[in-house]
Amino acid sequence: MQTLLEFLNPVKQVEYLIAIGFLVAFIIFWRLLRRARRASGRESAGKGGE
Repeated sequence: MQTLLEFLNPVKQVEYLIAIGFLVAFIIFWRLLRRARRASGRESAGKGGE
């Protein structure tokens, strides 16, 4: 039989891994959004701002 602390240690480790994975995914997603916005901004800037 496990104690509560013995049970919570692996659960906490998985929670931290999920949080780190979410942060990494968010940073990658944010950079993709910024790259797409810059690319679309360059196209419209070449057309005289219309």
